[in-house]
Amino acid sequence: MGFLADLEMGWLNGWIYSAILLLISGSCYLFAKRMTDFSWMSRRQFLIAGSADLVIVGLSIFTLWTPIAYPGALFWVGNLIYLLGLIVVLMSIIAFAQTPEDQPVTGGIYKLLRHPYYVGSYLSLIAIGLICREWFILVLTLVSIVPGLWSAKWEEQHCEEAYGGNQVEYEQRR
Repeated sequence: MGFLADLEMGWLNGWIYSAILLLISGSCYLFAKRMTDFSWMSRRQFLIAGSADLVIVGLSIFTLWTPIAYPGALFWVGNLIYLLGLIVVLMSIIAFAQTPEDQPVTGGIYKLLRHPYYVGSYLSLIAIGLICREWFILVLTLVSIVPGLWSAKWEEQHCEEAYGGNQVEYEQRR
């Protein structure tokens, strides 16, 4: 593991993993548009929540210069965590897409996790840090979790206002 070590643009770099994550997570704009509606957020909330997204996009760009460290235990463990994260993100998008807009999303992966999109995204980013053996990716991912937690709290408050008792009942089960 290094910190900003051995940076070199190349075809077999972490960008491959970042591109797949961005494509899958970005599919919510096509299949689950409700996930991308932040019109209910205040300007302050939007800027704070958006800061986590900026870090993620920045990390994705950074991975252009971050070689994949193959072989090794971290490579294989990282790939398992990465796949798990992608599956969780995909399942959260599917759950959103299958739920009518006038109901809270409580089915599918949401029966197990309250914020699976965040969990899956952060698992995938941590995995990319392990696969590339780069502390910088791990540290920035952990830093971006803080605004992500605030965003999750604000989303729950919004859902309580929008869906009332159904949302509160769901939160109490989780």
